[in-house]
Amino acid sequence: MINKFKNFVSNYQQSNSYKEPLGFGIARVDIAPISKKILCTTYPVLNWKDENLGSYAVFCNSLSKDKILKESASERVVEIDESFVLKALDFYTPFLNEAYSNKMAHKNIQVVLELLKALEENRLKNNNGESLYRLVILYEDKPCESVESAYMKLLALSLGKAPLRSLNLEGIFNQLSNAAWSGNKPYELEWLRMNEVALKMRGHFPSIDFIDKFPRYLMQLIPEFDNIRLLDSSKTRFGAYLGTGGYTQMPGASYVNFNAGAMGVCMNEGRISSSVVVGAG
Repeated sequence: MINKFKNFVSNYQQSNSYKEPLGFGIARVDIAPISKKILCTTYPVLNWKDENLGSYAVFCNSLSKDKILKESASERVVEIDESFVLKALDFYTPFLNEAYSNKMAHKNIQVVLELLKALEENRLKNNNGESLYRLVILYEDKPCESVESAYMKLLALSLGKAPLRSLNLEGIFNQLSNAAWSGNKPYELEWLRMNEVALKMRGHFPSIDFIDKFPRYLMQLIPEFDNIRLLDSSKTRFGAYLGTGGYTQMPGASYVNFNAGAMGVCMNEGRISSSVVVGAG
């Protein structure tokens, strides 16, 4: 069965419809109740360049063309529906036993298995019937055309999959919406204003941590290395890169902006502004 899967991938890559990805992944989105804008996009797994092209073949052959939300020469965003989940699992049949027995194996399959749970629990859409899960494919490094692609690029930078200052982030501020963040949840500002009286009278008004277009680094990923220390989570913006181990960010004046960071061992007590790269040591 594994050889059959390999043949399926090979045949797809040789087909006329194949388009090589720069990055791809399945994401969960937070949708603003009033404006319907995407406030946040979360990727549990990011596949970059030549990573996991077998899963890319699976995803592209599982999507429904009538579920495409956005498509251009540089990116594609597709709604995840029941058909996608069931088709993907069928393609993944040779690897399912291993995926069930080892949660660290086949991360893209783990994502689809979570989608299956969401399907069974009726969580693929919110109460307004809006899709909460999307397949996002980035083909070219062009200016960001969606919130989903903006978050993909920021995550690629933070994970070190793309070097700092290597990606086109033009238009990113126009794509992202200013939101009130409470814990790991973004709130639409207009929705809070509209519902302020009711929320406060019922004791449900959220404790707002900050208001920004960007989430914080630790809200989107876990550092790859155990010896990276962040003593104040508010001091590192999503899209920063913290190197290959040994980085320590002290409280106080220290700060790291997006598309900036340190490459290795470093004790940071100052500001690393956007596009600034600090070498190891």
